[in-house]
Amino acid sequence: MAVLIPGVIGLDVNSDPASGSINLTPNLARFEILLTEPLSIPEGAFDCTVQVDEATVSNTVHNISAELQNNTIRFNINFADADIVIPDGTYDVNTLAEAVKRELGIVAGTQFTTWVDLLPDLPTQKVKIVLNPPGGNSIQIDFTQPNNISSVIGFDNNTFVPPGGPVTGELYEQLGDSVARFNNVEYFLIHWDGGQGIRTNDSFSQTISRVNITSAAGTQVVDAPFHPTVSEASSLIGSPRKGFQFWLTDQNGVEVNTHEFWSARLSIHYSQLVFAPDPTKSNTTGFQMGSSVSTRDRMFDTAIHHASERDRKRKRGMDGVPEPHLLSTTPSNTIRAALERTGRY
Repeated sequence: MAVLIPGVIGLDVNSDPASGSINLTPNLARFEILLTEPLSIPEGAFDCTVQVDEATVSNTVHNISAELQNNTIRFNINFADADIVIPDGTYDVNTLAEAVKRELGIVAGTQFTTWVDLLPDLPTQKVKIVLNPPGGNSIQIDFTQPNNISSVIGFDNNTFVPPGGPVTGELYEQLGDSVARFNNVEYFLIHWDGGQGIRTNDSFSQTISRVNITSAAGTQVVDAPFHPTVSEASSLIGSPRKGFQFWLTDQNGVEVNTHEFWSARLSIHYSQLVFAPDPTKSNTTGFQMGSSVSTRDRMFDTAIHHASERDRKRKRGMDGVPEPHLLSTTPSNTIRAALERTGRY
């Protein structure tokens, strides 16, 4: 008699070296783990899969930085240039407006911080630039300079605001030319070197999970899907592994720097057949797997434990109420009855 026994191995990984990771890259995206005891899927197992049950990633990938070449603004104030540099960071329109005013105050003087503002226009998802110099004063923004922020806030490069010359002593508002692009990462992808992963269109890139960004910029995303995506991991069967590599990318497969450590909780599932003796036999010889007595003992103990646990969960049902059709003879009872006939129990 053959009994199908499910197996599962949990694996909690964390990029923080304090938690045991090694070879963490400078961008904090890629790391390795080294296990004291190899992770081993038994030879002869089948249906081996991996899934990410929970992932924690910070939504702190910089959208304005010197590296991205989008962190400068030139103002022309009373016909004198004032160049400001926005510190590297993860911004939305409100925090960017605060940074612009702060840096303008440092470079030109605090009296100029009320002359400019950035406001969200929610219906269009664009940014509105507001200029309001007091009487007798003028201001203009120059987006013709290199490494400026125009692409982030949705204004065309190589333009001026206002386009016809500085605004003098009056309120001026201009809506962006296109939708603002503060979200330079649409979602995260987690990869590993333990299998080919999930198919993306017509290719594989060892992706095992997609982490949707469900929290505001500067906060932590905790992704725990109700139905995790499953990918095959058959290469682990019969091939013990002591080390694994993991890496985090954006939607395009480009490694991202969240400037924080990230983690994931995986589970590796597989199935294997355990062969019990024929209960009609009068002795315990002739086991189909040809195992030794001690091996048989462990096999039966494992079979009974897993089958009993599985049956207990199945009987309980999704709502905690037993399902009547599952209250009859169960596989675990069948195994126990067979073993009692052979003198095993």
